[in-house]
Amino acid sequence: MKIKQFTLSAWMMLLFTFPVFFQSDASVTYANESTLPNLLISGLSLILNAAFFVYHFGKMFKYKKFGWGQEIHTDTKGSIEIHAMALKA
Repeated sequence: MKIKQFTLSAWMMLLFTFPVFFQSDASVTYANESTLPNLLISGLSLILNAAFFVYHFGKMFKYKKFGWGQEIHTDTKGSIEIHAMALKA
């Protein structure tokens, strides 16, 4: 939530600090008339995302490491040791 608030505040500061820049033609980018490069990049992105999805969930099912449905207990010995190590650092 803090990241969203920071991003929003940063954009608002930028927009209110430099309004002339955003109203000038220098900041306008015009679309390319050819759609082939856009389709190729979009297709490549879709293929790479699908490949990563299959790879990631394949590893999860292979090693049976599922993160959903497990409770997190902060009062266990291991959690207390990790917290103590983090405070020392």
